Amino acid sequence: MSEANTFVAWPEEFVTVVLTGEVDIAVTDEVLDACDRATSLVDVPHLVIDLSAVTFMDTSGLGALLEAHKKVTARGGDISLLGVTPRILTLMQITRLDRVFPVLSEAPALPPVQA
Repeated sequence: MSEANTFVAWPEEFVTVVLTGEVDIAVTDEVLDACDRATSLVDVPHLVIDLSAVTFMDTSGLGALLEAHKKVTARGGDISLLGVTPRILTLMQITRLDRVFPVLSEAPALPPVQA
């Protein structure tokens, strides 16, 4: 995976982690570190993990997402997935993680900006 630590804070509600490339055992620690850093930005984390640039994910990558889910929900937050490819969705369905993670078809709407 080329980069797993890109994250963008969304005003007051969401934090996004963008994963790219291959998400496998070689980068699971990097994925968890990125999720930890991103969720530390807010009191109650609402994490969106963008998988649209992921070219490959194996079960260790899913395990990293599940570990991040446990940490976030322990703090009262939640995780949603964005940009899930058909191949990753099939893997999630086989492992039944599609029942754990909400899959978004588009990024959550940002609140209107007050002038």
